[in-house]
Amino acid sequence: MKKRPGFTFIELMVVATIIGILIAVLIATFDPIKQIQKSQDGKRTSELNTLRKVLEDYYNDKNRFPAATDICYNAPSAPRTDLFGNTACSCNICGNNPLSPLISPYLPSLPCDPQSPQKEYLYDYDCSTASPGWYRIYAKLSLENNPAIIQVGCGGGCGPSPDFAYNFATFSNTEPETISCSDYIRLWQKNANDYCNICKSPISGDVCDYNNNIYYQSNCTAKCSP
Repeated sequence: MKKRPGFTFIELMVVATIIGILIAVLIATFDPIKQIQKSQDGKRTSELNTLRKVLEDYYNDKNRFPAATDICYNAPSAPRTDLFGNTACSCNICGNNPLSPLISPYLPSLPCDPQSPQKEYLYDYDCSTASPGWYRIYAKLSLENNPAIIQVGCGGGCGPSPDFAYNFATFSNTEPETISCSDYIRLWQKNANDYCNICKSPISGDVCDYNNNIYYQSNCTAKCSP
């Protein structure tokens, strides 16, 4: 009886190469790291949008937004004058931190960035008074091409200057709706797709169309007049 020949070394190498190519194609197609980042960014945008609704309820009940001790696990920064001419302080939100306060009954616990402590949500608020009249909450999304970044007007970066280290934000809408656009060095305007884009900045200059609505907040909710 003839002995059946086995696979040769070359045949095994060909099979191994094909398997390697298939694995590489699958990784390139599904990109598990990108999928994880996409999931994390979805969590960030969802949590900040939920937190905005919660803080509006908080304001309706207390006639103010939270101060640092009501929502942050750490002490606030020193007061500064922000780009809008307001007195602002900032601190970090993370419900998983043992020093985090509770905000019940509005939420069972505060949200926390999925990459904490490497990344944290930044709470920037009115500290000109003991009863904050406005706030901004910033996050850093992992995928720079996320359309939410452009939608909220953070394509050029958001957050306290000079770093502008964040690219997603949610804002209160309690500031005056119409003020002078000339008072602000950054302005935003909606494009044909209703995305809020920056149209005036110290870097890009002023390309705003003043015949249409202009906004002084990067979510295009607070208008200013020419």
